[in-house]
Amino acid sequence: MSVTATKNYLPPASLTSASLEEIAIRNAQADAGIQQVPLSFFEKSIHFACAHLFYMFYPSYEQFYYEKRVEAFAKAGKELPPYVNSWVGEGVLFIHRFIASPASIGSIFPSSSYLVEAMTSKISDEVLENTPPRRYLDVGAGTGSFTQGIIAKMRPQDHLDVVEFDPNLCKLLQRRFRHLPNVRIHLISIFDFHPKERYDVVVTGLPLNNFASEDVKRVLKQYADLTRPGGSFCYFEYAGLPKIAQFVRCLFGCKKEAENFARIEEAKRNLQEQFNPDIELVYLNMTPARAIHFKVS
Repeated sequence: MSVTATKNYLPPASLTSASLEEIAIRNAQADAGIQQVPLSFFEKSIHFACAHLFYMFYPSYEQFYYEKRVEAFAKAGKELPPYVNSWVGEGVLFIHRFIASPASIGSIFPSSSYLVEAMTSKISDEVLENTPPRRYLDVGAGTGSFTQGIIAKMRPQDHLDVVEFDPNLCKLLQRRFRHLPNVRIHLISIFDFHPKERYDVVVTGLPLNNFASEDVKRVLKQYADLTRPGGSFCYFEYAGLPKIAQFVRCLFGCKKEAENFARIEEAKRNLQEQFNPDIELVYLNMTPARAIHFKVS
């Protein structure tokens, strides 16, 4: 695999200090094994804070560092290794994006491995080694919990499209999965996503209860339209939480929000009556959740 520097990063001039630029370069060279002088504890600490912990507040450092890392590995004649999960950095990013846009994130806690397994359970169903290539779609991927679960069950001939509307989260997804030839990341709204082919399995983590009811109707129809006959699409919701939220809205007189929520519940009921879904309750999640699978005929 050839390695080329990506050109869509902010210019190095956006860095506020030449010393930070030097730290980024030295860490990139150390990653590629071409840095002979050991990094000091100070350099390592500054790099970790800027590149892995608070990079959403200072993106120019992380972007510059990654570009220099690509150059360093190319100079060393090595392939760029896959992105390694940083639960600290991703946790900070997840919380940051939740605070910035709670309606699109839905929860401060990423999904558990048990919910990931429930959401991706249809991917391996009836798939043999000689089964034709299958197409998968992950909508509202966030930090990539469901994406990773899908990839773990894919074969080399299968393809995965990942749709994420938040630029910060999309950047993380690119770092995590850009090395995989059969995975493509799209920075786009699901309403503007119009692929040429349908999918065997569609998985989504979008928090439907946080949206306007008309958008929920549109997106549920979009899921069905994007799924080929015989395929399935799946979303999840937190068990019991919708009823609690409805009670709170009524208690405090939030009439418009309560009416919107009632219309969302009606849209979901209509969908379930149409497709008769399989529902799996997942207790081992930060908030117990229901994975709801719809088979498209």
